[in-house]
Amino acid sequence: MPTFEGEATVSFTVSPGRAETPPSYSHGGLPAEPATVEDVTVTHIDGEPVSARPYGKYEADTIETHIEGSDGLMAELLQAATEEEIAAYDDAMERRWEERRTEGF
Repeated sequence: MPTFEGEATVSFTVSPGRAETPPSYSHGGLPAEPATVEDVTVTHIDGEPVSARPYGKYEADTIETHIEGSDGLMAELLQAATEEEIAAYDDAMERRWEERRTEGF
């Protein structure tokens, strides 16, 4: 079985989950849906764009298949996206606080 030791830059999207919707008069409710990682794409391998490597497309397809087939790696991508979203929210809140502080309300 081939192995890969190197660094891959991955692009992906996250579809946010949805909490359970309780029943109401108009419908019987909906079950909860977990967040999912979709559209996993390897953009760079060892710092080089995939298109610049002789077998880049093949290598990228192999890595993408491995990532998508691994619950652990998909969970890591979801965790990374969550941490990035939290950091962006924290930065936005800090900027707002700074703007209000300097404006004097």
